[in-house]
Formats: sequence, C-alpha cells, structure tokens
Amino acid sequence: MFNFTIIRSSSAISEIHCDVLNGLALVSFKNGNVYAYSNVSRRAMLNLKYNTNISLGFWVNNNLLGYDSQVNVANLSDLSFNQIQQFCNA
Repeated sequence: MFNFTIIRSSSAISEIHCDVLNGLALVSFKNGNVYAYSNVSRRAMLNLKYNTNISLGFWVNNNLLGYDSQVNVANLSDLSFNQIQQFCNA
C-alpha cells in the first residue's frame, strides 16, 4: 500500500512510482526523462492511487511541478532507490 506504481493512458507520462512513507514520487515520461520528486503530499499520492479518474498529467502539474524538490535522474536503472532518495534529500 505504501509503495505503488500508477500506469494509465497518458500522452506524456509512462508511469509514476510513489513511496508514500517517504513522500517520494518518480515520474517516467514517454520522452525518456525520469524525474524524482521529494516532499510530495502523501494525501495527493493516495488520492492518485484510489481515484482512477485523475489524469496523470493533471496530477503532475498540480502536485509536482513548480516545486524545488525535483531531480533529473538520467539512468534510473543505474541507481538504487536509496540513492535516488539521497539525491532528493540533498
């Protein structure tokens, strides 16, 4: 329940990985970019999970963009989840 991945139809976003306990969201865009966001609202992440009508793009625009808590992760497969958390907390 506290770690989950959301995959829905979206023109820009492939998937969103959420870690509710740590307030961390990883957003994979269809253009290949992956961004890690820290200090994400836990309520917003749970709302995304249980409200299947929320557009991924709408959710990202309203809950993640505009904050100084993002890190561009070049090769997500080369990093462990703990390393990504350290980047976000730096």
